[in-house]
Amino acid sequence: MRILYIEDDKSLRKNVQDFLKRQGHAVDTAKDGKEGLDLARQIRYEVILLDVLMPELNGLEVLKALKEEKHPAHIMIISGQTKEEHRLAGFSTGADDYLPKPFTLDELMLRLRLVQRRINQTAFSKNDPDALVAGELSVNLLTFQVKRKDKVISLRPKEYEVLVYLMKNAGRVLSQQQIAEHVWNVDFDLDTTRVESQIKRLRAQLDDGFDGGSIIETIPKRGYCLRG
Repeated sequence: MRILYIEDDKSLRKNVQDFLKRQGHAVDTAKDGKEGLDLARQIRYEVILLDVLMPELNGLEVLKALKEEKHPAHIMIISGQTKEEHRLAGFSTGADDYLPKPFTLDELMLRLRLVQRRINQTAFSKNDPDALVAGELSVNLLTFQVKRKDKVISLRPKEYEVLVYLMKNAGRVLSQQQIAEHVWNVDFDLDTTRVESQIKRLRAQLDDGFDGGSIIETIPKRGYCLRG
């Protein structure tokens, strides 16, 4: 998922960012409410993690602005304000979830997995809520196992992330820019051939041993499409 974490505590911000990146997410961060709101207005994030007590704009002000602008992200408040009145204020302003500090990274990850299931319910297997399925392909989001029919396929981390994004949008054409924005961070250089290289390696892995053309189609001047 593409995640924005708005938090003024530098150490916590970096620890959470590093952890979520290791879990396969693209994570941008902001050190205060104003910077975070600016980023959220520029990029279509799937999830925004939001502290409350911050300089420039506090978390509730950011939340209110995003809700008024109908931002589609799932917004989770992560705050040291743990009293019932604080949680109620967050939910009444429009928060989708409220995680009190201190928190464990494992709890954060579990909550994000629930969010991930809700974001793309149609892409998930009816028999396994932790598995993405598109045609012959399946991906278990807990074990990271990728299979085409009965063949287990070993992918590099970025190849895996690109595949998950394509599978969530199976049948849709995705541009290089869309793929880059959801798999890499905000400082990604679109002048490079990184997306093209990842698609090339991904195809080699997914199509090896299978006939009938590549499962990932190139749509000239538009991008790529995973056949569902």
